[in-house]
Amino acid sequence: MFVLQVFSGSPADGRLQRGDVFVSINNNDVSRMQQNQAEDIIRAAGSALALVIKRYRLRNVTPASCYLSL
Repeated sequence: MFVLQVFSGSPADGRLQRGDVFVSINNNDVSRMQQNQAEDIIRAAGSALALVIKRYRLRNVTPASCYLSL
């Protein structure tokens, strides 16, 4: 699963980028998860969400963590 679009003014604005790949959501590995399962975890998160993403750059993979308050 990956980020298609980040909406201006959203909690993810300036933190997530188009193309970022989700590794985990609230400590749940998403590598073999269906999209609807990931959506359920996000909806159940309440006002805070812990994400681990991979961001691909020219020949480098940079793992990153992102903690969002909603």
